Amino acid sequence: MICIFCPAKDLPALWAYQGLKRRGLFPLEIFTPEALVYNQRLEHRLQNDETLIHITTRDGRELNGGAIRGVLNRINTLPQEHLRAAGSADRLYAVQEQHAVFLSWLHGLTCTVINSPGPRGLCGDLRSPTEWVWLAGRAGLPAIPFRQGSTINSPALLPSRTITHQVTVLDGEIYSSPHTLKILDAFRASIARLAGLSGLRLLGVEFRRGPDGEPIFASATPLPDLRLGGEALLDALEDVLA
Repeated sequence: MICIFCPAKDLPALWAYQGLKRRGLFPLEIFTPEALVYNQRLEHRLQNDETLIHITTRDGRELNGGAIRGVLNRINTLPQEHLRAAGSADRLYAVQEQHAVFLSWLHGLTCTVINSPGPRGLCGDLRSPTEWVWLAGRAGLPAIPFRQGSTINSPALLPSRTITHQVTVLDGEIYSSPHTLKILDAFRASIARLAGLSGLRLLGVEFRRGPDGEPIFASATPLPDLRLGGEALLDALEDVLA
């Protein structure tokens, strides 16, 4: 089984699902966070250096860790609606325990996983804007200098409506429209280096227009819009997951 873990309204993931299905990738299943959390049964065991996971969803589907061949993981958060009736202290404890269980079994999968969980996120470590700009600088990407104290004082770290170019990186290869790839050609090595520094197999990188019209790093995300990579990205996803 090949799995896509994603929210029900994750349109890029649904696009990838349809594209991979057209290519004959089978069996291919989508599991939403709700399907995994609101299950009939969840068994997770750690024994003899082996992680076992077996989930039966409410619609009767079976997710057996040993039968999974590949995973595209886009789960960022888990539902908490079922914990609302608990007191604040109990609810916080239950949220943390739920997160720990999912972090453990996702990390324990032995198949190909794009993107594996990290200590700070279920689909890879979630970083602050400051950290992304710092990593971008280490990778050699241009970014506006900034200073941060109790508030952020740099336009580079503020929400931007002037995103001009977006690329998706999968295992060091960069995907986007031919126009964007041509404009960012000089930054290909640095973009791939940023993905390596992030520890993510799949990364989205966004650029904005600088003072002189030149591309400047704006942000990065473990949840890129896969549609921007087009058929070439679907081909790469098929190769990795199959």
